[in-house]
Amino acid sequence: MRKIQGKKIDDKTLELLKKHGLGKDNVWDCHGTWVFDHKTMESIRVKENINIISNDIAYVDLNVGACVHKCVAEKGKLKVITYGEASPKNTPNKFPVAMSEKRAFDRAVLKLSSLHGDFYSEDEVDLRTKQEQMKDAIKEEEAKNSSGMKIPGDEADNSSSGNKSGTNGATIKPPDSSWLKKDTAAQVVDFSSLINKATSLDQITIIKSCYDKWFSQLKSSDLHEVNLMIEIQKRKISPHSS
Repeated sequence: MRKIQGKKIDDKTLELLKKHGLGKDNVWDCHGTWVFDHKTMESIRVKENINIISNDIAYVDLNVGACVHKCVAEKGKLKVITYGEASPKNTPNKFPVAMSEKRAFDRAVLKLSSLHGDFYSEDEVDLRTKQEQMKDAIKEEEAKNSSGMKIPGDEADNSSSGNKSGTNGATIKPPDSSWLKKDTAAQVVDFSSLINKATSLDQITIIKSCYDKWFSQLKSSDLHEVNLMIEIQKRKISPHSS
């Protein structure tokens, strides 16, 4: 069992641990976040009399290493439905099915034991860290968005700028050479922010056409991830689109 490292354990945390029959040796500090390992999560489930009704695959695509589990659990009259997701975007783990299953289980147990938010499972740490990194990167990119990359539909046509007209008179510029030299992970974050702002299939088509050169430079695994983003956004816009 890992020993606590980093910040000193506070009285509130100790009280929560004591309430659930746990001690300081059951939790460890990961850069300021209190974390349980999966074995401890199993122990909490038993002590709290939490019943896992189901923990089934809701989505899986092993070609891109992505999987989502839906977990239904109950404790007395309380019931939760929650999800666990795993993909190359939020974990280096090479077993997405097993990882998403554990994440869904751990999240359900934490919620029903009133520990969610104060503690995380070690299987969620990668996800939480990745999400925070992506949020920071997206905010930084949006702050620098004067570079000329426009979202179709976001603004009126400006023919004097030299940009090509897009849907509804909006404009979009292809990524320039300096952007194409950026780290692939940062590019994927930028593209995710861009594609998620599309509100029509026409807008997605315009964005794809402007990023053809970038697509041709991507590794197959990165291209799979980008294509998945596009397909997910297309289904959000038009659930029956192919």
